[in-house]
Amino acid sequence: MRTILSLMIVWLGVLTGCASQMQPATALSPASGTEWQLTHMNQTAVAPAVVRLLISDTDVSGLGFCNQYRAPIRVFTAQALELDAVSSTRKLCMDDTVMQQEQQYFAALSRIQTYARDGQQLVLYGADGTELRFEAATTP
Repeated sequence: MRTILSLMIVWLGVLTGCASQMQPATALSPASGTEWQLTHMNQTAVAPAVVRLLISDTDVSGLGFCNQYRAPIRVFTAQALELDAVSSTRKLCMDDTVMQQEQQYFAALSRIQTYARDGQQLVLYGADGTELRFEAATTP
């Protein structure tokens, strides 16, 4: 009987320890759960309300300049955000310049390593100087 009780206590301790390590990303990060709209890409202003970003527990997704996109989250803590490869739909943009902007945006997302949130502002940073600035999106 003591052996069974001891095993149950050990097993309960293991389960409790695992549960405490399995916090969802939203518990770690103040950036998730809000839809963001891109305002600046590497210090250059972007047309308002075009590019959207949503951060969930497992991925980031949104609307690029022409295409929908998604990238699984590799690392997500209170300051760090690193993504796996960005995948997107393959619609052609009406303008080559817009298509290039979208490709630059997706490439920038893949280089993100850290972020900071200040109220309604979110900035994603890459080690190479990449900077993506967002504002909380307003719904019409």
